[in-house]
Amino acid sequence: MFDKEIVEKAKKENVEVYYGEIRFADKAGAAHSAAFLFRKPLVADIEVYQRTAQKSPYVSNENLLRSLIVHPQVDEVMVQVRDFPIAVDSFVGSEIVPFFGASVQTASQKV
Repeated sequence: MFDKEIVEKAKKENVEVYYGEIRFADKAGAAHSAAFLFRKPLVADIEVYQRTAQKSPYVSNENLLRSLIVHPQVDEVMVQVRDFPIAVDSFVGSEIVPFFGASVQTASQKV
């Protein structure tokens, strides 16, 4: 977690701020993690996300994460996760997409 001063500064600039952490292992099995603070996504964020997702899902996920990170510097976090696209995809899918009302359950069956 980040110290209280950093969190308070981020809250002043972005109102709703969340702690995020992406944990992953490299090919040798060594554990890594990237921790950051991110702002609550806006409707404009989902619009951009949806437009780019059709062309390249990974680029869309990476761009969405980039646009939301408020601490530390975005490039610092992205360097840590750049070789682990599935980790970024997983974080966006499980932690960010639900902000867009996507935490719903659906079902279908042949009738």
